[in-house]
Amino acid sequence: MKINYKLKQLAAILQEARKARQMTQEELAKQAGLGRFGQGHISRIEAGSLDIRASNFIEIARALGFELMLIPKEHIPAVSALTKFRSGNRAMDEAAYVPQKEEDDEQ
Repeated sequence: MKINYKLKQLAAILQEARKARQMTQEELAKQAGLGRFGQGHISRIEAGSLDIRASNFIEIARALGFELMLIPKEHIPAVSALTKFRSGNRAMDEAAYVPQKEEDDEQ
């Protein structure tokens, strides 16, 4: 299986947020409405081995206190500066989104 590094970054953010809220994978799955197989689903998401549907991602994010929204690219630096996590955890003190130069951008 090809590793999707952007997915791994999102998975790490979700896992850190879950742990910061002292939630188990099972509790998160229940709050996100993922059903009886939810804990395994959360485990695979956090491992970066499952590319989840957008609707599930939204529900998981909301269960963790996040809201997803689309932001125009030109506004990302301003939004990024305003949306730094303040958890006392170094990994969460970084911006939630860090733009990465893509090959298409170089042309």
